[in-house]
Amino acid sequence: MREEIASYRLMIIIQDEKVLLLHQFVKDFLVGSSAESSSGHFINEFEAHARLAHRCVAWLIQDFNDQHLARPVRSRHHISSEDRFLSYAIRSWGDHAHLAQSEFKVHDDQAEFFSVDSMCRSHWLELFRSKSAVWFINKGMEKGFSIFHVASRWDIPALVDYVYSREDRNDHFSGFNDLKWKNSRNLTPMEEAAKHGHVNVLSCLLNQETKPMKNYKHVIKRTVENQKNADKILDLLLNRRGDKITNTEEIVMTAARWSNKETMTLLLNRRGDQIIITEEIMIAAAGNYGSGEGMMTLLLNQRGDEITITQEIVETAAGNYYCGEKVITLLLDQRGDEITITEEIIEAATRNLSRSKKIMTLLFDRRGDEITITEGIVEAAAENQGKEMMTLLLDRRGDEITITEEIVRAATGNEYGEDIMTLLLDQEEIKSLSLSGGETQRYCFKLDRGDH
Repeated sequence: MREEIASYRLMIIIQDEKVLLLHQFVKDFLVGSSAESSSGHFINEFEAHARLAHRCVAWLIQDFNDQHLARPVRSRHHISSEDRFLSYAIRSWGDHAHLAQSEFKVHDDQAEFFSVDSMCRSHWLELFRSKSAVWFINKGMEKGFSIFHVASRWDIPALVDYVYSREDRNDHFSGFNDLKWKNSRNLTPMEEAAKHGHVNVLSCLLNQETKPMKNYKHVIKRTVENQKNADKILDLLLNRRGDKITNTEEIVMTAARWSNKETMTLLLNRRGDQIIITEEIMIAAAGNYGSGEGMMTLLLNQRGDEITITQEIVETAAGNYYCGEKVITLLLDQRGDEITITEEIIEAATRNLSRSKKIMTLLFDRRGDEITITEGIVEAAAENQGKEMMTLLLDRRGDEITITEEIVRAATGNEYGEDIMTLLLDQEEIKSLSLSGGETQRYCFKLDRGDH
């Protein structure tokens, strides 16, 4: 095999018996198509992931036994290849088990890792938390992170099936009850699955319920707060437990703020007769960072006759950090005759740390005759924005702007204050401004001298 790979030259780089680089084509060459896999020459990718998952778990079990059963312990002071593989096993066994899909099964000789009460798995969790440099990777993996949480986090339905297939399980496991498995952050396995968009394992957990819960409010909330597969999970829950899902208004509000148009489309199609599009729902949609434009387009197109565009809706859109200008454009295009550009809307735009220049340029171009630049607007820009925003205001409406002491003070408290103050010092009115604050006077004097 090595000789064959070597013929691909730049696809693989090996130095001192170490693989330094593998081009993506190497994977394509080794894995091949599903038809080619049966030839025996190519690797079955799912089987490979399953083998890697089992190898990693075996290494974790060995490490646990070394640490807790008085076996000779490998030195932690020297980074060996064994230590490096342990780190890999800690991070990656779950990923490989997930990628193996149906090929992953729990082996009998690894039962101690996958049992419901497992000191070995607790040891892995401790190592995972201690070695994970990014806080959100292990967020929620505190005390009480059960085998069902593991299955839900990594989307490994085989773990759920394994627990309920064991002949030695007691009556406590006669049927899955999600609320009995809260971790120390009160997060249940079903919530974990919904939060990560893992449809398969959630379906598996539902299968193991012998008695449905009174309601699934906690799972629905996590579902519509998430965008990954939210529509698929919601569809699953409505199909399987629809009679237990009654908090429609709350679901729609949360979906409008955090989810995507696919989820809202599903809600309108399945529960439309129970849904009234209120101002609060529109405000939530206008502030949706990831899907604000799509959510607003859907609601206006499908339920526009119920909707009045209020100042609060436009103000929220102006403050949307990720897609504010797109939502404002949509509102002006479809409902411009209902919109008056107020000082509060302009202030919200100038306080928007990421989209302010685009939103203000749009508003000047489309509705500039309605805009009056007040001291509060300039002060908001001086306090929150960089030089570009202040330049835009001065270029477009410099004749309306008077530089006051409050504006100068706001600028000096800004991390971009030096750039803004340099710009303001070019304005004639600041040179005759009487500043009472000694610190502000010194700041202006320092810049005026060019003493940076």
